[in-house]
Amino acid sequence: MVRAVMRDAEIPADKWFDIMHESTKKTALTVKPSSVRLNDSIDVNEYIKIVTVEHPTKIESRYVNGVVFKKDIANRRMRSKIE
Repeated sequence: MVRAVMRDAEIPADKWFDIMHESTKKTALTVKPSSVRLNDSIDVNEYIKIVTVEHPTKIESRYVNGVVFKKDIANRRMRSKIE
């Protein structure tokens, strides 16, 4: 499945397959959407974000588990700094 997605996205498998495969496995083991009984989606795309950061070597590519916060505030009257 990883190879098919990479082929569709025109990502060279010879260079990126190992990293993409490992990241995909870690995502599948880490991301656990809530139960369908709670009306939550089981689509992991709602729970993951892929960020590209340029680096000269692909070995620096990795899966990072954590929480992402946007830096924008919802309303201009909201506090922008919290100690």
